[in-house]
Amino acid sequence: MKALRLATAQQVSGCPVVHQSFLNLSLAPASFHGIFANASLFHVPSQVLTGVLAKLHCALREEGWQGERYGNDMEFEQSETSLQQAGFEVLHHYYRPLVGHSV
Repeated sequence: MKALRLATAQQVSGCPVVHQSFLNLSLAPASFHGIFANASLFHVPSQVLTGVLAKLHCALREEGWQGERYGNDMEFEQSETSLQQAGFEVLHHYYRPLVGHSV
C-alpha cells in the first residue's frame, strides 16, 4: 500500500517523492528545489532537530523553488466556514499565534 501511495504522489505531482524517517535521512546534496515537511517536522524530537534541518538544508539547491506554490494558511474564521459547509461541527479550537505577533 505504501508503494502505491508513493507512486501516486509522484505521478500526480510530477516530482520525485521520497519517504524516509527523519532520524535516518539519506539525501543527496543539492537534490531538491524544495522540501515539503513543515507538519512532519513538528514530530521530530528537539534533541535531533538541528541535525535533521542541517541534512534538509544540504539537500536543497541554491536556486530554490521557482514554480507555483499552493497553500492554505488556515485562518480560523475561514477554515470554520469551510469545515461547516463540508458538514463538520467545530467542537473546540486552539489558535496558536505567531511569536512576536499580536492576535
